[in-house]
Amino acid sequence: MSRRMKVNLKASTIMSVMLAAMVPGGTAWAQTAMVDEIIVTAQRKEERLSDVPIAVTALSQDQLDARQLDAPRDLQIMVPNLTYTDTNYGGANFAIRGIGRSVIGDGADSGVALHVNGAFIQGDTSGGEFFDLDRVEVLRGPQGTLFGRNATGGAINIVTTRPGPDQSAALELGVASFGGRSAEGMLNLPLGEKAATRLAFRINHEDGWVDNLTTGSKINGGDLVAIRSSWWFELGSDTHIELIAGYSRARGDSMNANKRLCHRDPVGAMGCLSDRLGFETPNFAATLTGMLAYEDTSFRPGVQSIIPRGTDPFVDAPTPANYRQVAMDFDPRGDSKSVNVTLGLHHQLGDLQFDLLSNYRNARGGYLVDGDFSTASGRFSPTALFPDGVIPVSAPDPKNQGSIGGAILGAFDRPYGLEEGRSRSTQWLHEARLTSDFDGRVNFLAGLFYLNYKSREDFYSVSNVLDATAVLLGGATPPFFRLETPVSDLSSYAVFGEVYVKLTNDVKLTGGVRWTQDRKAQVNRNVLFEETAYVSNTSHTEAWTGRVGLDWKPADQTLIYGFYSRGYKGGGFNPNGPDVGVAAWFEPEFVDAFEVGIKTVAADRLSLSLNAFHYDYDGLQISKSLGRTILNENVDARIWGLEAEGLLDLDHGWQMDFSASKLHSEVGDTFSIDPRDPTGGLPGFVVIKDNDSSSPTLGGNCIATTEQAARLPGGRPFASCSSPRLNFSPGNPVSLKGRELPNSPDWTVRLGVQKSGSIGPATYLARLDYSVRSAFWGRIFNDDPVDRIEGWQVLNAFLEVRPTSGALYLRVAVSNLLDADNVTGHYLTDPMNGLATNVFTLRPREVSLAAGVKF
Repeated sequence: MSRRMKVNLKASTIMSVMLAAMVPGGTAWAQTAMVDEIIVTAQRKEERLSDVPIAVTALSQDQLDARQLDAPRDLQIMVPNLTYTDTNYGGANFAIRGIGRSVIGDGADSGVALHVNGAFIQGDTSGGEFFDLDRVEVLRGPQGTLFGRNATGGAINIVTTRPGPDQSAALELGVASFGGRSAEGMLNLPLGEKAATRLAFRINHEDGWVDNLTTGSKINGGDLVAIRSSWWFELGSDTHIELIAGYSRARGDSMNANKRLCHRDPVGAMGCLSDRLGFETPNFAATLTGMLAYEDTSFRPGVQSIIPRGTDPFVDAPTPANYRQVAMDFDPRGDSKSVNVTLGLHHQLGDLQFDLLSNYRNARGGYLVDGDFSTASGRFSPTALFPDGVIPVSAPDPKNQGSIGGAILGAFDRPYGLEEGRSRSTQWLHEARLTSDFDGRVNFLAGLFYLNYKSREDFYSVSNVLDATAVLLGGATPPFFRLETPVSDLSSYAVFGEVYVKLTNDVKLTGGVRWTQDRKAQVNRNVLFEETAYVSNTSHTEAWTGRVGLDWKPADQTLIYGFYSRGYKGGGFNPNGPDVGVAAWFEPEFVDAFEVGIKTVAADRLSLSLNAFHYDYDGLQISKSLGRTILNENVDARIWGLEAEGLLDLDHGWQMDFSASKLHSEVGDTFSIDPRDPTGGLPGFVVIKDNDSSSPTLGGNCIATTEQAARLPGGRPFASCSSPRLNFSPGNPVSLKGRELPNSPDWTVRLGVQKSGSIGPATYLARLDYSVRSAFWGRIFNDDPVDRIEGWQVLNAFLEVRPTSGALYLRVAVSNLLDADNVTGHYLTDPMNGLATNVFTLRPREVSLAAGVKF
C-alpha cells in the first residue's frame, strides 16, 4: 500500500469518527457569538464588531481552541488574505493582502503591526503562543492613523484575559504526536472589592518531527515556558490601573528552514541551476568555501590545495527526498527569551476617557545551524600544513580570534560549517489617548506616541575551510565571516487624532491624521580575514498619514462603509557588504488605499461581511541576497481584491462559518538583477563565478559576453568580477512589470462546520475546518517553476466532550489531517552559498489529546 493511500485511509477513519459525533441532539453548547455580539477595540475603543467600518476578523479563546489556532502563525488558516511563513535567520513574515515583511536587515520593519494588550511590539512579529486570551483581532488594510508604525498591511491585536471579580481556575494537561506534552492553566483571585489578580501559564515539550539521518535524532522540537501575571486595581470610581507582566523562554533544536533544495549545476558557476528545484546539493565550486579550498595555491604558490580541483566533497552527500528528513553534521540549537511588562492607567473624566499606556520589553535569542545543510562525503587531502587531513573549525568568537586564538569548536577531516545568530533588544513605549463620548454629533480621539527601540545583532558564518585559509594567510583574523551590528536604534514619535461627525442619525463621517517622525541609527561592519572599521549610518524621516470615510447604518444590524487611507512604513539600512554598489539606505514605503464594505446580520442567523479594496504602493520594500550582504530595494505596485466572511446558525446545534478572498497584485515598471539568473535570460551572456581571492566579491557572480568568456583560461567561467581589465557586468536587469508579489495567493477559501449537542449526560462540540489556497510565488521575480509554490489545503478536526453538569472536559484534535507537505515560503540563498533555496513548510499531521477542568 502506498504512503498516500495509507494517509487517505487514516484521514478517512478520523473524519468518520468526527462526523459520527455530529448527530442531532439537544443544543447544550454555547454557540459561537454572532458578529454583532463580539466586542473589539479595532478603533482603540470598545465597540461591537458590526459597528466597526474596518475589515476585521475577531476570535475568542474558545474559538481559537476549536479551530486549533495555537499561535499567530495559524491564523492564515482562518483569516482571508492572510499568509504566514517562517523566514531565514529565524524570522517571521505575516502578509495581509500581499503586504508583510519582504525585507531583511537591522532597521527593517514588518508591514503588519503586532500589538499585545494595546502595546505595539517592534522587531518580533512571531507573537508567541496563544493562551488565556480574551480575543485576537486581525485588522486588514492600512491602519496608519490609530495603530501607527508599520501597519501598511494591517494589524494583529492580541488581548489577554484581564483579572475579574470572581474566583476561578482552570488546568489542562495534554499529549500529542512527536512526543508532545503540555500543561496550561490559570488562577483568578479577587483581592477585595477593588483589586484582582490573574496568573496564567503554558508549558510545552516536543521531541520534533524531522529526522536527522546523520545524528539519528528527532529535531525541530523544543521546550516552551510562558508565564503571565495580571493585576487590576481600582483607585476610585472613575480610575483604575492594570499591570501585566509576562515571561517566556523557548529552547530546542528548531531549524531555520525545513529543507534546502537545489538542482546541481555541473559546471559550478551557479551552484544550483535555475530550471527546477531538486533534492541535491550545490556544486562546491560555486560556494565561497569552495573557491577558497580550490584556490589555496594563490595565497602561497606551491602549497597543495585541501580539496583537489575537479572534485566535489558534497556530490555524493546524502540528500533525502523528503521534507521531513535531513542529513546535517549536527542538530540545530536555538534559545530565546523575553520579558514584557505593560502598565495601563484609565481615568474617566465625565464624557472623556483618558488612557495612558507604558510598555517595556526585553528580548534576546540565538541559533546555531549547519551552514551547508548537509554532510560532506569527500575528505580533505593531506597537506604540509595539515598532514593528517584534519582541520580545526573555529567557535564563533566575539574577540574575532577563532581557531587562531584557540577558540576551537572541533576538528574534522571534511568540510564542516555552521551559522550562528545572536540578537538582543530593548523596547520602551508610551502612548496617551483622550477619547470623547459626547451626546452630540461630534466626538474625537487624540493621542501621543513614543517608541525607543535598541537592538544588537551578530551573525557568524564559520567553516574549517575558512580556518585553513586563515592559516595560509599567516594567521589572519577573524578566520570566519562575521556581520556585526552593535548599534541599531530607533526613536519614533507620533501625534494622531480622529474626528467622528454624525451627519445624520445613520451616517457618520470619520477623518483622521497622524504625523510620524522616525530617527534611526546603525553601526555595523562585516569582517573576514581582517578587521575593518565600523560604518555608521543615520536617517530621519517624517510622514503624514490618515484616513477619511463614511459609514452608513440603514438598519441596526447593517453597516455600509467606504474609506480612503494612507499608510507609511519607515525605510532602513542595507547591511554593509563588499563594495558592490549597495546603497546604505532603502526608502520608506507609502500606500494609498481605497476600500468599501458591508456588514450585515440577516434573520438573526446569517452574519456576512463583504469588502473590496484597491491599493497604490509607492516604494514597496523587497530584498534579495547579493554578495556577502542583503540588498533591499523599492518598487511600485498595485493591489486589488475582494473578501467575504460569514457565519450561519442552523437548527439542532449546527453552525457553519466561511470565508473567501480574491487577490490580484502586480509590480510597476521596475528593473532589477535576478540573482538566480544574472544574464536576465538574454543570449550571448555567460555567468562568471568570482574566484579572485583578493576580490571583495569573492564567491559572487557577474556576467560576461560569450566572446569575453571564450578568452578566459581554458574557457572556464571563473575569473575576477572586480577586475577593471576584464570589465564584467554585475548582470542584466529584468523588468518586474506585471509580476505578482510573493506570498500572495490569487484566492483562498475556507469552510468550517460544527455541531453542538448532548448525548445522555454529556454535551459535545464537534468541528471540521477546511482551508484551500491557490498557487503563489516565493520571490518577486516569479521564475517558473523554481519560484512557484503550489497551492495547498488543510483539514483540521476537533471534538470536545464534557458532562452536562461539571467542570471536566476531554478534547481530541487532529491538525493537517491530510498530512500534506504544505510549503509556505522560499528563501534564495546568496551566490556564495550556491543559490540554493531554503523551503519552509507547515507542520505534519498532529493528533492531540487533552483533559481539563474549569471552575
